[in-house]
Amino acid sequence: MKIQKIFTEQPEEEMWRMILHFSYPNNIKEYMNKTKQKYTDELIECISGSILQAKEYFAASACTTLQIEPLMLYYGTTNLLFGMLYLKTGKMFEIKHHGMEIKLDINSSQISKTVIHPKYPQKGFLNIINNYFLPDFNFCMTGDWLLEELFASIPELLYDFIECYSSDDFYLLPIEIVKQKRTVVHKIRLDIINKENFLKLIEKIPNFYQTYLIPDFTDQNIILRPKLNSKETGVYAYSGKMYLQVGHEKNGKVIIAPTIIYLLMSLFALGSLCRYYPQKWNPFIKNDLTGEKLFIEKFLYFSRRLIPNIVLNYIHDKRIWYGNTFSYRNYRFCPLNSLGLR
Repeated sequence: MKIQKIFTEQPEEEMWRMILHFSYPNNIKEYMNKTKQKYTDELIECISGSILQAKEYFAASACTTLQIEPLMLYYGTTNLLFGMLYLKTGKMFEIKHHGMEIKLDINSSQISKTVIHPKYPQKGFLNIINNYFLPDFNFCMTGDWLLEELFASIPELLYDFIECYSSDDFYLLPIEIVKQKRTVVHKIRLDIINKENFLKLIEKIPNFYQTYLIPDFTDQNIILRPKLNSKETGVYAYSGKMYLQVGHEKNGKVIIAPTIIYLLMSLFALGSLCRYYPQKWNPFIKNDLTGEKLFIEKFLYFSRRLIPNIVLNYIHDKRIWYGNTFSYRNYRFCPLNSLGLR
């Protein structure tokens, strides 16, 4: 898989320069001609306008307080994904609804106990954008999602999530890649998850037995040995750290969505709370005693940094890495899902 390295001291500014390239009609037409997509003037304006509005919302989110920051980021993310969807498919979609609603847990002060319920499969944005990543999959059939389990599915936030919530519900398992003379070994530390719990999770890890031999256990590690010529499974954080993804049990099925879907749903929940439920959001911002506020602030920071990068990766079908240093060994083995793609 191709990797593009961009050396910059200001990655967010550079990302947006690349995204704003597609706010110009001639550049949109050139891209769509190269990808053999049909287009109309109306479609071109939709793409350009969506990207320009996304930039405004993201910029506004960086200048606001926690009172409305999630709402600005959610609107920015939906506009950015609108533009990407139209650019990649050459189609106009009839979207009439966010495609989800939230339910509050009146017995808990924790924001993470908010429930997200997908709905409106035909004209709801959530199901429409998810169908781009997972064709013919009705996300509305998955039922309720807890905001906490979405947070636990974002690689960049795993250790912060564990520290904040002390949860034993694992949806990501960090992997240490160890190169030996003739092979590569993947290790999971037993201080993160014990042997008994790991064995219970194996069935929820997609293609586990197609990828690995039977696990070995030492006093400190779970040892995973990839099969010869097997395809790598899992997802990569921006840092290059690898994680095995654990599926979510929903209506009798094990579901794994792209990271961008988890981010979108989480932002919708937080944006809805600050917009429609100030009676819960405002006291949380002013009086939080648990540190959950710090976690949400970090989630919003990473959302602003990661979402434009993920969208660019989808547009260009390659991993785009920004930084002022680069270690090639961290990225040479990254699979397609390290883009946020599946």
